[in-house]
Amino acid sequence: IYGHSFAYGVGKWTRTIILPLIISIPFLYFFFKKKIANNNKTEFSSIFISLIIIGLLFTVGQYQKDLEIENHKNFEKVLENEYAIEEIKSSIKIMEKKLPITTPDGFIIYGIEFNEKEKKVDYLYKNPTTAVEDLSQSDILEYKNSWREELIRISKNNPKNTSFITADISMVFKLEDINGKPILEIKISSNEMK
Repeated sequence: IYGHSFAYGVGKWTRTIILPLIISIPFLYFFFKKKIANNNKTEFSSIFISLIIIGLLFTVGQYQKDLEIENHKNFEKVLENEYAIEEIKSSIKIMEKKLPITTPDGFIIYGIEFNEKEKKVDYLYKNPTTAVEDLSQSDILEYKNSWREELIRISKNNPKNTSFITADISMVFKLEDINGKPILEIKISSNEMK
């Protein structure tokens, strides 16, 4: 990838700077030769001026073409991002219809919230049997570490997560106790899903 971008940059630089310079060298030579022959009287020929204008127009045209290509690439990225966000919203709507969902480890998924500004999806879990006061810090840390490892493993193997990666959306898993008090929060970034 680096070689292609380097070659593209060199080609772009050559086209915008070197070619007009090469085109203008013969004209400058003849201009100064004519100036010396006429005892330092400057006479611009219409051919010389028109060729300089052609060289400038060529440079501007190439620059506009490069801008157009760059804008097209940016437009494609925006479309991909918008499509990915719509796919995430659609998946959330489907999943919301199935709520509440009981997980194999006994937790209940009771809500899903998409925050487009913060670029995250919150998955709201409840532990229906335990109060946060009944858990020690080591219990919470053990929950967090084992749960995080499992969530990353699952998210990496899920082909539906490509939308999260494309749109750079994170997943946030929030676990509450039986009384609705927060136990822990785990954030999985889009980079961790790759």
